[in-house]
Amino acid sequence: MEAAIPDLPTVAGTGDTVVEDFLGNFIPLPDGGFEFIYGPLVAAMREGRALLVDDATSSRRRSLAVLYPAMGGRRVITIPGNRNERVEAADGFYVIAGHNPGVHGAVLTEALASRFDVHIEVTTDWDLARHLGVPAPAVRAAVALNADLAADRVTWAPQLRELLGFARVRKPSDWRRP
Repeated sequence: MEAAIPDLPTVAGTGDTVVEDFLGNFIPLPDGGFEFIYGPLVAAMREGRALLVDDATSSRRRSLAVLYPAMGGRRVITIPGNRNERVEAADGFYVIAGHNPGVHGAVLTEALASRFDVHIEVTTDWDLARHLGVPAPAVRAAVALNADLAADRVTWAPQLRELLGFARVRKPSDWRRP
């Protein structure tokens, strides 16, 4: 995503992500005072740019709720920590969120999902995996496991990230060519 949009404002979704990671917070100054530094959501809204929330469903639902008024019809937020400052989204502002739907506890709520105009599911390109050096037997096993996953026979199946990791750490002698 970052390759397509240079200098993409990003919030990394983790269990520790808080509202201030989106809106900003006061930081101490050398003279003992404080200054409010705006967060990436505010910057993206003011500049009419995209905001990436990476691994969004790893964030606490409370912290993601800050996105609702920004993404909904209002396209306005308030910053409670900065005297309820009101920020309106400039034309061109939108939110991109990535998430891994198969991760335990990672749930994209209907409240957030409904605010995205476009939903794109990116699946593994098996030919690309082979082209990038993943051994054919590993790709065949991954294809079979993914079919089992789709049929609810297993709860996990490897994707491109895992296959590439495997290709990096395997010993070439571990696999015979078919």
